[in-house]
Amino acid sequence: DQQGKEYIDFAGGIAVTALGHCHPALVEALKSQGETLWHTSNVFTNEPALRLGRKLIDATFAERVLFMNSGTEANETAFKLARHYACVRHSPFKTKIIAFHNAFHGRSLFTVSVGGQPKSSAGCGPTPADRMHGPFHDRHAGTAVF
Repeated sequence: DQQGKEYIDFAGGIAVTALGHCHPALVEALKSQGETLWHTSNVFTNEPALRLGRKLIDATFAERVLFMNSGTEANETAFKLARHYACVRHSPFKTKIIAFHNAFHGRSLFTVSVGGQPKSSAGCGPTPADRMHGPFHDRHAGTAVF
């Protein structure tokens, strides 16, 4: 902190802290990239993004990669892609999304409605329809949702 006190971070999965706190290799990578190209939209490509995309494709089932600015955008895109896939492959009425109660998927209206935390969307008007929520850690109740 500002007084030089060190802490153990037990919340490292939240936001950007998943990368740690000022690890020398990360600091050097950021400095190096900042000297060449800091940011472009997804309209343009750059070598680091292409290399990372190739690694992700090689390590997964994916054929393409679309980088996002946040987890909210990534989750919203995943929900839209899932609905699009179901519509094209099965039925235009197959739009239901199943999630756990009190899950967190981001802060857009769509992602908070999927998350099943009423406090997050209270006072925002109607939320997107066709969502179902099941409880965490209850296999039988989860199976019933399907």
